[in-house]
Amino acid sequence: MRVVVFADDPTEGRVISVAMREFGITAAAAPDLVTRMERWEEDPGDVIVLASNRVDLPLQELDTIRAVTKAVPILVLHEPVPDTQECLLLERGAALMLDRPVSLRLLSNYLKVFSRLAASVPSTILNEMALEHIVLDTSDRTVSVQGGDPMRLTQLEFRLLYLLMSNQEHVVPTESIAERVWGYHGDGDSTLVRGLVSRLRRKLEPRPDSPHFIENIPGLGYRFHAVPLVVTASH
Repeated sequence: MRVVVFADDPTEGRVISVAMREFGITAAAAPDLVTRMERWEEDPGDVIVLASNRVDLPLQELDTIRAVTKAVPILVLHEPVPDTQECLLLERGAALMLDRPVSLRLLSNYLKVFSRLAASVPSTILNEMALEHIVLDTSDRTVSVQGGDPMRLTQLEFRLLYLLMSNQEHVVPTESIAERVWGYHGDGDSTLVRGLVSRLRRKLEPRPDSPHFIENIPGLGYRFHAVPLVVTASH
């Protein structure tokens, strides 16, 4: 597990990182949130700790993080606030808010819990999805197309394909895809979903630039076609 710590107080960020390592967690404090998030795709983490010392809520920081990734859990450390403000934090993308002062042992256990949740397959995905020409194996997150060799899918690709196959021949709205795949929705959903669909098509479609299985319905979402692909022999 890799934890990225953003703290208003750099000293606190270093203290949290060192303490987490004592509990067997790899953690690193990032001095600048914007700069760190710019290279998130090349160097992602499993969980983010956002330690705020300000009176106001760190909503701008949450928005900056969620503009880049909607999958990683964010734990916010903050002074106690009314329920309405805590709900606002959760609505903006936080997974949990812990009131200061917080036990570092308790923080380490929450981090381990969220790391397990982030790495796990959703509990709703239980059964193998098998069509005449596509088999999605839930035991090892692979897909086989028309009897070909199994191809390994990432967790997000797997969730997306399972969702689309479960709703074959029906349009799944982009917002629904973001919520079901990432567990969160907001500004930038269409860009995230489009990128994930593109990556999945490269594994699934013989011609990703002319997709057969996953159709984009402009302004609405995506639809999975269950019709087998007809391969025409070349002469």
